[in-house]
Amino acid sequence: MGNSYTDAPSAIGAYNVSVNIAEGSNYKGNNFSDIASFFIYEFSDSEWQILEQINAKYDNCSEWTHKWDMTSGKIGVSELHGLTIKKGHITAIDLSNNNIEGDFPYEVLTLPMLNSLNLSSNNINCDIGEGTQEFIDDNDFIANVKDINISNNEIEGNIGIFTSCMPNLTTLIASNNCISDVQPTIPPTIKTLELSG
Repeated sequence: MGNSYTDAPSAIGAYNVSVNIAEGSNYKGNNFSDIASFFIYEFSDSEWQILEQINAKYDNCSEWTHKWDMTSGKIGVSELHGLTIKKGHITAIDLSNNNIEGDFPYEVLTLPMLNSLNLSSNNINCDIGEGTQEFIDDNDFIANVKDINISNNEIEGNIGIFTSCMPNLTTLIASNNCISDVQPTIPPTIKTLELSG
């Protein structure tokens, strides 16, 4: 049973949207009808902590185009640029063309419901093989991400190590970087692959 409100709700829970139609000369019948329902989910604490780690990594980038304002806490997560959130979990991140610079945000790979990651056309500079291996050594995880675009950055190293923890990856666009090796080989799940440049 949903809650009943006249103002826009903000509390977690299920809600019904109803219309109250008063009887009159042009209408006779049921004056109260449910027309829709929706649910407000609580955003994951662990995923908010990951966002804080990513923000700390790039917060000093003076040219970051769409900086995240984390001051409201997780209640303001829907206002953060580039995030797609469904049922309280992040399913996509698009920070392309955002003037962020520095290391790859390996923490993002631990988001349990992340399907798509786009960090293209930034100034990310790192050895992605070494960085991924260090992160794997320190964290027990399997990335669920399916689509990654890291093209047009300054990424170098072994992309094979990067993809080794992504058994569901179907799209990898990493062109216009300085990729030097692909060992182990790219997972067979990948249907779209761009590494040139």
